[in-house]
Amino acid sequence: MNRKTGVILPLTMILLLTVSILAISMLSRSSATAKILVEKISKSELQMNAGNIFLANLAYIQEKYLEHGALLIDEYTEYTKLFSAPYWYTNFLSSFNEATLEGKGWTEFFGMFYEDRFYIPGDDLRKVFQKLAKGKNIDLVMIPHKKFPSSLLTIVQVEYHGIKGYCWGVVSPRYFSNWSRFELESNTTAYWSPGSIITGPTFFGSTGLGGAGNGGLRISAIVPPDPDNVSEYGPIFNGESWYESWNMNLSLNPDLSERRRIFVDQDNDGDYETNLGIKTYAIYEDGSKKWIYLSDFTQVIVATDYKIENGNLKVKGEIKDFIPHGVSGDFNAEFLPWYLPSGARKVDQETIEQLETRFNEIADYYDTQYGNVSPLEDILTTSYFATQTMLQAVNSFGIHFKDTERNLGSGDKTVVESDIQNITRQLDETNVINDIIDDVREWIDSNEKLRESVNYDLGYPINSRSFLSDGDIEYWLENFVLIELSTPEVIVEQKKIITERQTTGSVTIVDFASNVSISGDVVTGNTLKTILQRDDIPLNLSEKYSVLEFSWPREVRIGNGGTIRERYRIATRKALSYSKAPVDVNLIYHGQTIRRIWWWIWWKPKTWTKTGLTAYVPSEVDSWSDWSYSEWSGWETIAGGRGRGHTHTYTANVDFYLITDPGNFDNINFSSIAVYKVDSDDEGAYPSFTSTPVEVVHRGLMVVEDNVEIGGAGITGGIGKNLGREATVIDGKFTILSREGDISTNGDIVYNDMLNDPTFRNYFITPGRPFDPDYDPNDAVNNTQTDDMLNLVVADGTIKLPYHNTREWYNKVKNIKITANLFAFGRGSRGQIIIEGYQRYAENMGYRHLFGTMVDRDSGAAGIIDRWGNITGFRSRNYYDERLYGNEDMPFATPESNLIRATGISFK
Repeated sequence: MNRKTGVILPLTMILLLTVSILAISMLSRSSATAKILVEKISKSELQMNAGNIFLANLAYIQEKYLEHGALLIDEYTEYTKLFSAPYWYTNFLSSFNEATLEGKGWTEFFGMFYEDRFYIPGDDLRKVFQKLAKGKNIDLVMIPHKKFPSSLLTIVQVEYHGIKGYCWGVVSPRYFSNWSRFELESNTTAYWSPGSIITGPTFFGSTGLGGAGNGGLRISAIVPPDPDNVSEYGPIFNGESWYESWNMNLSLNPDLSERRRIFVDQDNDGDYETNLGIKTYAIYEDGSKKWIYLSDFTQVIVATDYKIENGNLKVKGEIKDFIPHGVSGDFNAEFLPWYLPSGARKVDQETIEQLETRFNEIADYYDTQYGNVSPLEDILTTSYFATQTMLQAVNSFGIHFKDTERNLGSGDKTVVESDIQNITRQLDETNVINDIIDDVREWIDSNEKLRESVNYDLGYPINSRSFLSDGDIEYWLENFVLIELSTPEVIVEQKKIITERQTTGSVTIVDFASNVSISGDVVTGNTLKTILQRDDIPLNLSEKYSVLEFSWPREVRIGNGGTIRERYRIATRKALSYSKAPVDVNLIYHGQTIRRIWWWIWWKPKTWTKTGLTAYVPSEVDSWSDWSYSEWSGWETIAGGRGRGHTHTYTANVDFYLITDPGNFDNINFSSIAVYKVDSDDEGAYPSFTSTPVEVVHRGLMVVEDNVEIGGAGITGGIGKNLGREATVIDGKFTILSREGDISTNGDIVYNDMLNDPTFRNYFITPGRPFDPDYDPNDAVNNTQTDDMLNLVVADGTIKLPYHNTREWYNKVKNIKITANLFAFGRGSRGQIIIEGYQRYAENMGYRHLFGTMVDRDSGAAGIIDRWGNITGFRSRNYYDERLYGNEDMPFATPESNLIRATGISFK
């Protein structure tokens, strides 16, 4: 299916309404035609009803999303979870003919969502939707995506007299990666300069850090440009640009500029009544367009004709506002078609505030949503003590790299789990009315006086004996009747504490894994066995594997004594479904009854009660979520200890290899082989070794506490070493997150599959060759069907392209190329993407090419253009990875904004 498909819902509604009006006007033509048209009109009306309910549900999800800070449908009590598909949804799927190309496409699309997780609105929410459908039968279901559970397939069915209308689409957070370039709050004085190219949607936020007034969309350009060489005259934004503030540094094209007195005939009466005085101007003509730019750029003349007469420029046309003085007014992007071909849009303050809130919450977002990450310590300990057989490590989101300390002496451990603690509360039971509705109807019908009072409440004739619908009785019970019942407290969550105690020996290992150097590459099994020097790694020698190599320093302390120490972590799980138990329900109704004396009739208050009704409420837990584990606390010594004088310290280096068969990246959880290799500086005290391989199940999230270095490098024998200059090659889907540090990119990063495209590969075979101005890396994605993608995220830090002051390093970063999504979050001066030391480069470094998305609070300048036009440092060329339009191939833990959007909306 097309990657950019999607229907704008309001437009669809207008079209459907138009169809309805046209159909109604044709009803009188013939009775046979009328019958067909009535069915079509009914279908269109039902589709509109379904669309309205879809939008109402979307708005409600947005409200809950802002409240919870994440799209956690399991925690929204207004929805009920089912483990089997509703009957109507099964019928909906069967209505698509798989023999047709469209039917096959939709079937494949629906197959991307879970087949055992369904969420339907509870009674209260359902009643709201029912009113939007004006009494028609409605059904709604939301189904999570198998790989991205916060993307929910939402389908609405509205049925009336056997005719059914549907609306469906995907409701999901708007990820920060849905922008090519996102800059929240710039405080830089840098401009997007000639030569820079950005494809995809861009967001340039507020007026600058602390209200400095120098942020936002900042453009330095020459107007008008040479149409055959636009990029040399100004930056090109091939996508809609959102901004709160702007700053334009424009100058007239000197080759086209003249200076004359200008007269304008604005009403086309032959009288050039407007005298603009002596101005420097430049004329742009393209077909029917004749635009005359004035040197102060506050206005532009849209001309139908012009001439030079007596040394003056005389123009027939209209004077229009272009760029007002200051940044308070909106500039007219129409007159910058070369640089802003998709236009520009001023963002409302509410959107700015929502995005600022999420941006500032991102560190907490990662802690709360992805805190359950297996500590690397567990994997290293497991692999150190492992036998020659493969072991299964903790199933988790990923691997957490941090400074760890553990003992490799006797290592005796005991693990104790506390008793399970139940957490209870009363649940809002929404199905009580459904349980008693038939009994209530029988009660009303059996009492004539009661029936009269109910009719009066509902607005029906007092003596009416017409059938009361379920909706009538629900409305009456909700608005006129006191419902008494006792709902017991039920268990909603359980918690237990796991305590681990260890008796240590004499060897203590300290891994400084909070500052990690990462290389990625594609390496054959045979080469890996040579590098690791182990024969027990279960790899096919001729196959190629995706490899991430993590390197850090290690310290070994060897002493004489031992200690007893312990640590703990907390496990929690939530109730998913309940069995139900009966409870008594009593009804108290304060109504009124008719009194008559001859011809005089009046209402008199009367109370009816009904006892002994039965409803069913949650009682015992039927099913639980999986246990969720917090991180281990730090070790605490509770007995023993060593003196400093008896300890000897040695250093070593660790290379940790995460090896994955590329076919595993098609799964939700990736199964990888983890091996680590230690090189010691003292073989006698602490010999070098390679660990036993361990099987690790994860989702590609790699968390490092502090600083990360990545880019360039490659792995011996890998593809990255065989390009024109070394590159980190990414095969698969990974998110590398620095919690509190910075990420430095030291060289090229490239997606493996894209190298199969000859044009793309040629840019890497030739060292430091820049992308041509009209080249689009999306061509390589489409030609090779890549699903590789990398997120580099700092939760509270900066992403750097480091300064290098040697020719050797210049050659590694000149015209640097990065295929990745960069996310730099943080407060204050944190949250930047910068080229560190750009002002100290002694030469033109070409372009910083980025294929993906680039999100930060503030971007620093990339280079310098001096007053003579000489360039040192970099210019920017950003190419938006079009897969991100539709949230395709995104790695797990891609950061979400707090905006909700609907995509792929369709009707049937």
